[in-house]
This record gives sequence, C-alpha cells and structure tokens, in this order.
Amino acid sequence: MKTIPFARDREPLPLARVLRAYCLEAKFETLAALRTTGFALPFLIVPVAIYLLFGVVFGGGPGAEEFADYFFAGFGVLAAAMPGIFTGVILATEREGNLLRLKRALPLPPGATIVAKVVMAMGVAAVAITLVAGAALLGGRIQL
Repeated sequence: MKTIPFARDREPLPLARVLRAYCLEAKFETLAALRTTGFALPFLIVPVAIYLLFGVVFGGGPGAEEFADYFFAGFGVLAAAMPGIFTGVILATEREGNLLRLKRALPLPPGATIVAKVVMAMGVAAVAITLVAGAALLGGRIQL
C-alpha cells in the first residue's frame, strides 16, 4: 500500500516558480478587472471627467489659479483611493460566491489571491492618476 506524503515532508517549491505564480495571478487579476466595464470605466474615466468639469471648466475664473493645485490633489487622491476601496468589495463578493474556496483548491501559493488584488488596485490607481495628471496638463491649469 502506497502512502501519501504529508505536506511537511515535501520539498518546498523553488523561488522562481513561486514568484511566477504570484506574477501570473496578478496579471490575470488585472486583466479581469480591466475587462469588467463596471470596474474599469468608473475608476479610470470618472476622476478625469470630474476634474475636467470642476478643475478646468468651472475653475477657470480670474483669481482661481491657486485652486488648481487643490483640485488636482483632491482628484488625484480620488483616483488613487477608488480602486483600493472597491477592491475590498470585489473580494467580499468573491467570498460570498465561494470563489475564494475554489481558489484555495487550486495549486496557488496561499497569499497569491490577496497579493494579486493589491497589485491590481495599485496598477489601476497608477493609470488613473496618470490620466488625471494628463488632463491637468492638457487643461493648462497646473504645472508638474
């Protein structure tokens, strides 16, 4: 009769394989988030549109130059915070649908799902901040 070895008796995976698993999970999580229009459009388009409306169109009066920095900083924070906040909502939805239980059965490192969501949120936030900065530069209201 063949016995199944315990997990503690096995050799650990090579570091390159573990890092590859983390990178692939982060890549697929980011692609899934950007393909979801309910996630990508509000987090990439809304901060830019609101900044263009309030920072460029309505904030163009005389003596309003000092407010351009405040508008840019405020909408930059909005662009950075939205993906981070709502990634928790996505995680809760996946937990409710038992998707996290399914992911535990996959041959992934234990923290790959959480790390992938954090990397995805940071990447989307970086793109959103870059879009707000581009809108600020094109609007001519701020100098970076």
